[in-house]
Amino acid sequence: MKPALFFAFSCFSLLCYGQIYFEEIVSPKDFSLSAIRKSPTGEYFAQAYNDRESIYRSANGQDWVKEPLPISLTMDDIQFFSDGTPLLKSKSYDHLIRRNGAWHLMQIWGPGNVRASFIKEDSLFVFQYRTFSYSLDKGQTFTTVFTFNDLTAHTAYLLKLDNHFVLHHTAGTSNWLSIFNAEGEQIFTDRLGFGNPGFMYSDCGEVLLISSNTYYHFRDDGLGVEQGSTSDIIPNYSSDSDLLSQGGHYYLREGNTVYKSPGCGFNWQPLVTDSLIQAKTEFWVNAEEDILLYDSRRNRYFERPGGANQWEEHAVDIDYPYIYQLGEAAP
Repeated sequence: MKPALFFAFSCFSLLCYGQIYFEEIVSPKDFSLSAIRKSPTGEYFAQAYNDRESIYRSANGQDWVKEPLPISLTMDDIQFFSDGTPLLKSKSYDHLIRRNGAWHLMQIWGPGNVRASFIKEDSLFVFQYRTFSYSLDKGQTFTTVFTFNDLTAHTAYLLKLDNHFVLHHTAGTSNWLSIFNAEGEQIFTDRLGFGNPGFMYSDCGEVLLISSNTYYHFRDDGLGVEQGSTSDIIPNYSSDSDLLSQGGHYYLREGNTVYKSPGCGFNWQPLVTDSLIQAKTEFWVNAEEDILLYDSRRNRYFERPGGANQWEEHAVDIDYPYIYQLGEAAP
């Protein structure tokens, strides 16, 4: 009976007078990556799987600085300006930009936040509640291009050609592809027969929207939208394939090989083959052709710098605050 009473009294005392002390310790074994990206200036940005309030930044991929975010989110991807300024998109479609050492939620006006964004030649184009706008100062001020009122977009992905805005958007369970000219006229729209397509821009002046069976290909030269079977441009492409466009080239991860289609068109050539490519769940490449491989919820990543022949393995050594003592304090 006495031990039980002592335990109850201890719990009561802790509730009334308890104080938690924190100590920063070395990287815990349960640390895990959610996503990692590398800027054109060589800076790394990563998010931990169990930390939605922070982004970690590193100049060398080994020593990390924790930066707080203005809202809680899960990082989906990062676009970069040419000077390395990051524009983060979350899986809930919020957008954050880093300026002067701090992250800022990107907003323009009216209802809601920016829903879709695209950086082209250091100009920032955005879509927010039926309105298409651009910024020349990294999102500090915006100029409206046009508003298209007959448009429903619960989720949206935006790409910008020289003379056209291309929007992949959803309305309920329906997926749509819409193309607008600079005057705001909708010159093409089609309801897609599939969801979650790949959607990418090439510096060749073209947009590719692709699923495992069907693709849409649009160039800015007035030749219209080409639609066809995916196997005609990418043999063996499947829902397990990873396709990215960077620096005017397409990159495809298929099995244990990364293929490259240099320049415009689809002429696939093996870039690198390794069992590690197939073994990792996540694949990313930047315009400098640095390849990143990692597993979600793991504490390391592999990098093959552009032009190199070897993979570099990096452990993500990030410190965390952990409870190390519970003590009594006067109220």
